[in-house]
Amino acid sequence: MTSTREISTFSIWHALTSFLVATSAKQVVSFNGEKQAIATYNKLIHKAYKAAVEEGITNGFGMGSIFFIFFSSYGLAIWYGGKLVLSRGYSGGDVINILFSIMTGAM
Repeated sequence: MTSTREISTFSIWHALTSFLVATSAKQVVSFNGEKQAIATYNKLIHKAYKAAVEEGITNGFGMGSIFFIFFSSYGLAIWYGGKLVLSRGYSGGDVINILFSIMTGAM
């Protein structure tokens, strides 16, 4: 998923590069616009990079949190299932059946 800010940043960057390619490098060089074109390009690519990094960090924390909850739930269920096997005489198949029933129902 791309954010609106990232899309707008990349579209501005793409428009600038397309303009520079369309006007050709010869025209930019003939008017001594290399430094300005490079500075504008670097500024826009830095904004796009920053937006992509922020999105990556946000996605990483979000998915990490979801997986932490998911695997912690499985760990807790298996631990408690082991206690039920030892104390109440449940079989391993009963514990796995209950585990998958609860986890599927919770989705």
